[in-house]
Amino acid sequence: MATDSSGRHHHGALVGNPQWQPGRSGGALAFDGLDDCVAIKDAPDFDITREITVACWVKIAGFDIPWQAVIAKGNQAWRIIRPRTGRNIEFACTGVRTGVSAPNTDWGNVFGKTAVDDGQWHHLAGVYDGTHVRLYVDGRLDASIEGTGTLNVTDSYVLIGANAEDGWNYWHGLIDEVRVYSYALSPDEVKELSAGRGPAPMARPAWLENK
Repeated sequence: MATDSSGRHHHGALVGNPQWQPGRSGGALAFDGLDDCVAIKDAPDFDITREITVACWVKIAGFDIPWQAVIAKGNQAWRIIRPRTGRNIEFACTGVRTGVSAPNTDWGNVFGKTAVDDGQWHHLAGVYDGTHVRLYVDGRLDASIEGTGTLNVTDSYVLIGANAEDGWNYWHGLIDEVRVYSYALSPDEVKELSAGRGPAPMARPAWLENK
């Protein structure tokens, strides 16, 4: 089991056979890219509509297929994934209009510029504050785009290492210290989070670790 240490009791069930290994903070889960993930039941805490921060540490073993998922509440809500191609990361908040993906669509996605498949640990943070969708890599702003509107609400499970609404797209590599906040962290807070000094558990966050 992946334990939610925020006290919100959103514990995750291990699916397939992800393995606990030493991580950035305690234990990290290693996903094989074939059938491993962590499944967290849908709950009102994850029905975030106005502001959100999703953060984690990753160490990539391989970008094997398009849209590999770090963490996702399906294609119809929020997710951190690999884009279709490339060595970068995408953060998406479906329901938010950015006017970039295609005319009259609301994928609410921003595409990073940093190559992260170098076998090193990287801290990722996706933030939507009601006016911009931002992606941070290792505490630094990697990409930003204007966005408006609210995120969609779905009844999908939150999956770490997969996306049930997009062919599963299993992750290949390590994931550690997943955090979900129902508000937008400031740039300074993201920087502190990447340095291991993030905000205390407040305003309905959840994060998972080995207990």
